[in-house]
Amino acid sequence: MTVRGFSRRLAYAAPLAMLGCGPGITADEPLWDPEAVPVYRLKFDGAGWEDRLEAAFDPFECGDRTYEPATLLFENPATGETETWPDVGVRYRGHNVYEESVMERRGFKISFDEFVPDRTFHGVAKLNLLGTEGDYTLLRERVALGLMDAAGVVAPRVGHARLYVDGAYMGVFPNSEEADDQAFLDAHFSADEAEGGSYYKVKGYCGDRASLQWVSDDPSAYVATYEPKAGTDLEDVSADLIPFLACASSDTDEALAACLPDHIDVDAWLREIAVDMALPDVDGMASAGQNFLLYRPPDGRFVVIPWDKDLSLTLTNNDPEDGGIFELHPSWLENSQPVLVNRMRSIYREEFCAAVLDVAALQDPAVLSPPIDDLEELLLPYVKKDPFLDWTTWQWVIDDLHETLRVRHDQIVAEATACSG
Repeated sequence: MTVRGFSRRLAYAAPLAMLGCGPGITADEPLWDPEAVPVYRLKFDGAGWEDRLEAAFDPFECGDRTYEPATLLFENPATGETETWPDVGVRYRGHNVYEESVMERRGFKISFDEFVPDRTFHGVAKLNLLGTEGDYTLLRERVALGLMDAAGVVAPRVGHARLYVDGAYMGVFPNSEEADDQAFLDAHFSADEAEGGSYYKVKGYCGDRASLQWVSDDPSAYVATYEPKAGTDLEDVSADLIPFLACASSDTDEALAACLPDHIDVDAWLREIAVDMALPDVDGMASAGQNFLLYRPPDGRFVVIPWDKDLSLTLTNNDPEDGGIFELHPSWLENSQPVLVNRMRSIYREEFCAAVLDVAALQDPAVLSPPIDDLEELLLPYVKKDPFLDWTTWQWVIDDLHETLRVRHDQIVAEATACSG
C-alpha cells in the first residue's frame, strides 16, 4: 500500500507544520494550512437557528440527526477570496456537552453533500468543528492525530478555524477531517487503492465496542459493531471482515501468528496500538475497542484509521501510576481492550515495546512542547475574543497538557525500555 505522506516525521517538520497532521499539507490547501486559522461564516434563513438546531439535538440519541440548511461563506486564506457555498447542512455534533457555559460549548458538523449529493469542499464532504466535550485546551485532537500521522498511521487532518453564525462570533474550533466517507479515502490513498475496497466504522458510543473476534458466519451479525461505509456491503463483510476475524480468533498463538500477516501489516498495527497506549487514549482501538475504522484496499490488507482523539492525552483517573502500556483501559470499563490487541502485545511483546519507544521519541516534550507553544501563540488572539472561553483558564489548561506529556513520556519510556529487549 502506498500512502501519500507516509514518510513525514514530527522530528523533521517545521514547528507548526508538525501539528498540522495529514498528507501533503501546503499553503494552497486552505483547510489544513498549519499556520492559518480560516474564517467560516454561516448564514441561516430566518431567525431562531439555535432553537432549530437544539430541537434536532439529543445527546443520548444515536440515530441520524437532521441538518438545517444554510449558506457558508469561506474566507480562503490561500487566495484571499471569499467563497460562497449555498445549501450546506448544519447540525450540532458531539454527546458530552449539554449546556453551554464558560469553557463549555457544542460543536458543529457542516455537510456539503447533505442537500447537494456528491459535492465536496476542498476535498472533503463534511467538516467537524469540535466543541469542548472535556477538552478545554482545544488542542488534543490536533496533537494526538499529529502524533498518529508522524508515526506512520493514516489519520484525519486537523486544523483550527474561526466560526461566525449570522454575524456573531462563535469562537475558535478545532476543525477535524471527516474520516468515514469516500472523500477521506480519496485524499489519503492512491486512486487505485481508494476505489473498490471495504470500509468499516467502529463507533463504540452509538454501537458495540469491537472485540476483533469472530462471532458468526452471518455477515449481518457484524454490522451493528462494524458499520459498513463508502459503499461497503454484506458481500464485503463475508469476503474480508469475517475471514480476518476468524484468523484473529485462532485457538493458538502459533496459528494466529501464521495467518495474521495475510490480513494486516503487523508492524503497522503495532505502531497504531503503540500510539494509542502512549498518548494515552481511553477512547481508542487499543484501550476501548472504539473510535476507529478498518479499511481494506483492493487486493490489500486491513489498515487501522483512528478518529475522535479529543479525550486523549490524559491519564486515567488522573493517576500517573494508572494506565500502563499493557493495562490501560477506561476507568469505567474493565478489560475493555479487544482480544486481538492483547494477543498481539503478548506474541509480539518486544516489537510492541520497541514501537512504544519510537513513539516516545516523537512524544518527547523537547520535541512536542515547542510546536504546542507556537500553536498557543497562533490561537491566542482569537481565543481572547472567544465568547465561550476564558483565555487565562485556556492557557492554564495548556500548561497542564505540557505537564501531562512530561509525566506520560517518562512513564512509557521506563515501561517500554524494560520489555523491549
